Amino acid sequence: MPPLLPNGAARRVCVVGPAYVDEIVRVDGPLCPPDWQVAAGRAGRHDAFRLDYTVTEARREGLPAGDVFLDLCGACADRIRVVDGGRRSGRRVRLREPRIVGTGSGADLPPLDTRVGLAGAHEEPGGMGPGYALALGARLVTAVGGRAGTPDATGQALTRAVAELGVDCRAVVVDGAATDTTLILMSPVGDKLPVARRSSSARCTADALVAAVRADAAATDLDVSIVTSLPNPVAAAVAERLGGWKLFAPSLRNCRSGPLGPVARAVDAMAMNATEWGAVEDADVVRGACDLIAVTRGAAGASVLFRDAAGQEREADVAAAEAPGPVVDTNHAGEAFAAALVGELILSGALDDPRGGGYHEETVREAAVRASWAAALAVRRAGMAFPRRDEVAAARRELC
Repeated sequence: MPPLLPNGAARRVCVVGPAYVDEIVRVDGPLCPPDWQVAAGRAGRHDAFRLDYTVTEARREGLPAGDVFLDLCGACADRIRVVDGGRRSGRRVRLREPRIVGTGSGADLPPLDTRVGLAGAHEEPGGMGPGYALALGARLVTAVGGRAGTPDATGQALTRAVAELGVDCRAVVVDGAATDTTLILMSPVGDKLPVARRSSSARCTADALVAAVRADAAATDLDVSIVTSLPNPVAAAVAERLGGWKLFAPSLRNCRSGPLGPVARAVDAMAMNATEWGAVEDADVVRGACDLIAVTRGAAGASVLFRDAAGQEREADVAAAEAPGPVVDTNHAGEAFAAALVGELILSGALDDPRGGGYHEETVREAAVRASWAAALAVRRAGMAFPRRDEVAAARRELC
């Protein structure tokens, strides 16, 4: 039974998007002060991209293969470089900390090398693709690396792990590519740093993904299609050829890789966080093309922009739900919110006519409130785990 839909209510839903092998490396102390931001730069052979950093939510961003690093910048221009080397030893992660602070003599302070002890490491499936599929009981179509139609070792491990979660997964092998992976450094206080390597999802074609969707006879008459974080041109091409009500869930890389208008015109809705929405260069075009846009804002709650039956743009703001217990894993908060929102819209009948136009404000607001509770419960459990719909309802009754 899909966690966020009651038994028997699941529709023909398909999710197309990346799945990753997440290597979670838990360190025994904070990675950096929570007010610091992750900045990206270039140093010799090392390439990195800018990431936004908060204590509650990691911003995933793809980095090229090879030696990579993330720079964290503090208020006084202090910096910490996270070095990839040495993590496999299972003992400690090295943080190089050049103190870029004037000494009065015109010379910078010498760099300090520190080591953060590891409290353990493990691998688990990651990515929005498996998250949405698990939450909604959907089939997942994703790309893995390999050769001659055979997944590489990482791809085989990934598909097994996704299947063990209960997700029906169809893998598309991208010849000569490597299966996507993410290294995530995570501390006890909730701050985390992701270093991602994208190969198979970046190189997979729309034709291959759509063919895999259509290999399932039931997929010819989909009620809901969800496309997650594929490269923008591929996402648009896939969405154009899928059926049903369609949602696109971009990553920050999608939002910073050019206009989202072509994707917006191929879907009915989008779901993203506030940093991603702020990076969309053609937000007005997206708002004009999509009848519903869900934007999560962490502790500040969420907003759902939508068009009503009269074609007027409306907005439903909801507060962040406050569930008991510590936050232990924010990796899948976004999927929990958006999947719960979609699930409630399915149950309300709001998606029965994908191009029927317009949503009722009461329906959207109620769905958003339930989604906020789903996200609040999801971040309080480790790994890719979503609360059942009855758990969400019970928490709301008891804690409101």
